[in-house]
Amino acid sequence: MKKAFLLFIAVLSLAVGAYAKQKQGITVEFDKFTGVARVTLNLGTLTLKKAPAYLELKAVTAVDAHNPRNPVSMLFITCNSEVWLFLGGVQTHWLADGEPIDIYFQEISSSVDTPTAGGVWTNELLSAVVSQKTLEKIANAKTLEMEISLWQFAFKPEIIQRLKMFLDQVNALSSSQLSTPVSPTPPSIPSVATSTPPPAPTASKPLCVNRDGRQECIDAINANFRKEKVVGYAEMAGDVLTVHSERANAMRFHMLLANGTLKAQLRQMGFSTLVYTNDGDFKLIYDVMKDIEVKP
Repeated sequence: MKKAFLLFIAVLSLAVGAYAKQKQGITVEFDKFTGVARVTLNLGTLTLKKAPAYLELKAVTAVDAHNPRNPVSMLFITCNSEVWLFLGGVQTHWLADGEPIDIYFQEISSSVDTPTAGGVWTNELLSAVVSQKTLEKIANAKTLEMEISLWQFAFKPEIIQRLKMFLDQVNALSSSQLSTPVSPTPPSIPSVATSTPPPAPTASKPLCVNRDGRQECIDAINANFRKEKVVGYAEMAGDVLTVHSERANAMRFHMLLANGTLKAQLRQMGFSTLVYTNDGDFKLIYDVMKDIEVKP
């Protein structure tokens, strides 16, 4: 249970400054305190000429050193347009070497830029959780096409090659169990996890396994914030767990919700609601019992 909860802490408060290395558009971030690595690939920008609009595609995978065989992968679309295009989400259709793959993107945030002489500009962020099998099909394809709403695209060979490099990096982290630095981490960077995993919590002092352990979870989150020098804290009011973080964003929140083990653990602890906020313009709410995200 403790190992599963570490991923919860890491996703919410992963400090970019922990260590980040970029190569061929692939960024690898390591958090030596929590044992979580995050691999990010920016696939570039697509232009929707008739909208007009611009789509930026990104792939992100988180690998937990304590459970490296089960990485969490997501695809993100950022849309900037003069009109709303994907409010409520969008179904995309892909062809990987001619094999159809359907991926549904849920809209997780939307905003409007301050009007200028050029008019109003909308911003939409959408995300989709993808299985390892789907990621492998996309990354290993020789030809890759995507259809989103009225638009169709064929990915260039160099983009497909970068997807393959992205998958290779994820697989390297998963197979290494993060016990030693993985390229492109330089030798001078300490390992993010020891070769011997920490001992499991004993039955005499459970961590985050029931209502009695909830305060320990709060303490663990707050201790992690202090350790990583991130401005943030966690608190609970009744059955509501609220995490305040200066680094709060939609990507971390939805990578968190992609972890089924963690969601089951929150239910087991008796939490009914998870609130994630920066105490400013960002706030997301997850109904633990109904397993759905709700509007603030």
